[in-house]
Amino acid sequence: MDGKTRTAIYLRQTGRKKLTGKQAKRLRQKENRRAASGGAAKS
Repeated sequence: MDGKTRTAIYLRQTGRKKLTGKQAKRLRQKENRRAASGGAAKS
C-alpha cells in the first residue's frame, strides 16, 4: 500500500478533506526516502 492510498483511507475514516501541513510534510519525506533507496523497495 503506497502513501497516497493510505492517505486516502485515512482521510475517509477521519472525514477530513486533506492532511495537515505537518502530516503532508512527513508523508513527502517518507516518499522521498523510498525513492532515494531504489524506488520499488517494499516497506
